[in-house]
Amino acid sequence: MKITLKYITTILLFFILSISRVNGSYNLIPVSELPNTTGSFIDKDGDMGIVDFIIEERDVIAEIKYKNNSYYTLFSMSEETDMSIFTDNLETFYYTYKNTPYIVINLSEEYTFFDNNGEWRETFSPHVIWNLETNELQTIDRFSTYIYSQMESGNNAYAYFYVDEFLIDKLLSVSLRYRFKYLNLFNNPTGEWEERGLILEDNVLADAGNVSWQSEYLAYAATGTAIAAAIPGVGLPFVLAGTALSAYLLYLNVKDPGGFVHFGNIYEIEKLNNAAKIIPKLNNIYATQDPTFNGIQEGYSVFKLHLGQFNKPLTRGIEIDKTYSHIEHQEGINVIQFTYMTKGEVYTQKAGNIDIYFSAGPGTTTPPGKNPGDYLTELLIILGLLLLIFGAIRTNAFKNPEAAFKFLLAVGIIALAIYIIYIYAMPGGFKLFNVFKGYLLC
Repeated sequence: MKITLKYITTILLFFILSISRVNGSYNLIPVSELPNTTGSFIDKDGDMGIVDFIIEERDVIAEIKYKNNSYYTLFSMSEETDMSIFTDNLETFYYTYKNTPYIVINLSEEYTFFDNNGEWRETFSPHVIWNLETNELQTIDRFSTYIYSQMESGNNAYAYFYVDEFLIDKLLSVSLRYRFKYLNLFNNPTGEWEERGLILEDNVLADAGNVSWQSEYLAYAATGTAIAAAIPGVGLPFVLAGTALSAYLLYLNVKDPGGFVHFGNIYEIEKLNNAAKIIPKLNNIYATQDPTFNGIQEGYSVFKLHLGQFNKPLTRGIEIDKTYSHIEHQEGINVIQFTYMTKGEVYTQKAGNIDIYFSAGPGTTTPPGKNPGDYLTELLIILGLLLLIFGAIRTNAFKNPEAAFKFLLAVGIIALAIYIIYIYAMPGGFKLFNVFKGYLLC
């Protein structure tokens, strides 16, 4: 009996001392009595509080220092809570937003929220947001990056790159990885997937000044016009068409050296300072991938990344694999890391912190279907070939096997030339009239 009483007394004394150790030295107040702050992680003007933690098993006392005062409040954490977040952190802040109190715990290995002068840094750090009113903790370890790709002049593919989390004054370098297949002349993927890794740098010129294969064919395809000229009765119109088209394309090149035939040097990374025209388009595209996207923020920059020039003959673009995942939680174009400068400071973000929302546009994906202009073009081509055959019959182009072979060879080359003209010089539909109109005006 004495032993039992002594044992119980010891347990009670230990319990009382434990309570005294956790509560006795601090003037604990409920969350509802914590002060409101003038600053927050949402509205970055004003001041926030600094937080230290005192840990006793599953109990956490938060010491909040704000305006030269200290406030203590007690939390009892569940068994599932990772208690290391209260001990293994460099900096923790307290703030209120819309009368709700929060604590933000920096999970990175360095001080990243503020610089040495106390100014906000435009960078991302993994962190925990703790809603003190509901006692909920949410870990934020990745930020959103939005990418839209499309094929543009000279078979050059680009990606429009935007980060919504922080301001980027200058994108210094980007490491990307993606895979693709070429699209044949009928817009069907062909061949095996090809993987491509890129390291793009600011102020570096890409090797994209080569003449595209379509331009080279159109400007210098003397073979096709020569064969067509040998067909009795039908040679003159095609010689005229070939000469006129070649002259028109060369005229465009002289008028605009960055035009049809030669595209000059291209920067690997281009900051779109005057992006007003493309912003509405990008807003719509990014929102289709992320319903929570609220639009490109005013003062934030979009960057145009050169993915490469795709000049494989008899193709009309590429299909970028939207499911490709070189990085575990990324799909499409994967971002391995990027380095940027803001307010004179240089930061690097790595793949583990980056969530990708990727959309593929014209020339970088299989088209969903044809538009009426496509059918009109094909119909006109078929009618033109039928007229050609009719004219050839009337002029005895099939009088012997050799003449017939030359005729069919010429028809094949001419048909291919017409198709190339359509997909390259007139990507939006049948614009042959405008081509010759421009030629006559020049």
